[in-house]
Amino acid sequence: RYFGGIASRLPRVCKYLNEDSIVGAEDVTSILLNPTAQNTLSASRYLRLVIGTTPETIEYQTKVADYLWFSNMPKVNMLPRLMNP
Repeated sequence: RYFGGIASRLPRVCKYLNEDSIVGAEDVTSILLNPTAQNTLSASRYLRLVIGTTPETIEYQTKVADYLWFSNMPKVNMLPRLMNP
């Protein structure tokens, strides 16, 4: 999701191969497996769930992944908010 990952590359490649391609970043699903705060470029011990959270970068704001998958239940204090328990 860092604008250089597969979600951004695949639509560019599809456009290169076929100018009429309708594949977009929303059509690509991303999953982070066993993410850590460091994997999400967080400066704290919490997972960073979005990128681009300042007023200067709000137009580029995006989630780090569509899904987070953990092999074991993560520490609750590692997640800034819980959804779909």
